[in-house]
Amino acid sequence: LDESLRPGASGYADWVTSELLARGIHQPHVVGSSMGGGVALELARRGVAGRVTAFAPTGFWSTAERLWAEGFLTMLRAGARGIPTILARVLRTAPGRRALLFPLFGRPSHVDADAAIADLAALAAAEGFTRSRTSFRAQRAAASTPSVPTVIVWGRRDLILPFHRQSRRARSRLPHARHVLLGGCGHLPFSDAPSTCVDLILETHPFTKAQEAA
Repeated sequence: LDESLRPGASGYADWVTSELLARGIHQPHVVGSSMGGGVALELARRGVAGRVTAFAPTGFWSTAERLWAEGFLTMLRAGARGIPTILARVLRTAPGRRALLFPLFGRPSHVDADAAIADLAALAAAEGFTRSRTSFRAQRAAASTPSVPTVIVWGRRDLILPFHRQSRRARSRLPHARHVLLGGCGHLPFSDAPSTCVDLILETHPFTKAQEAA
């Protein structure tokens, strides 16, 4: 891991900003999930992003909610590092995926087994994990400006960053944003409802009032 890179929403936003400048890319549409959603909102606050779609962004948590998210991810990483072969065997079965992945997905048994195994291997190998987790203590989601079109999406079955309170805080902090709740979806809704997620990003989905957050 490059020691000049500061893991966490602010540090990663610095890195993305420098990469965009180096490539001559100005105010792109930035899409992020979880901590990536927090990074996207920080880029909007800085005026770097021209448009943002954030899925379950970090930073709208209470201390207890943050500690829960940190604890679950730490436990999952410990298992991925300590007993990867056993976890891989468990993830090959639908009941195993339901047992291990239910906090992350609304339909964990539908998750591709190979993809789940690869994701756990990446979590085990992530060099910036500890430093990123430490950065969570100071992270509060940035309030972007009304000039940056922003969509914030939460899964109703998200058990990592439960939407009930965190979506309310997001609506309070970003009243100009479009806030959407997805039924049947977890923290990572891309396997739960891939077409809907794509439509959200492309702004073509015919949303119902039930999906829009009040």
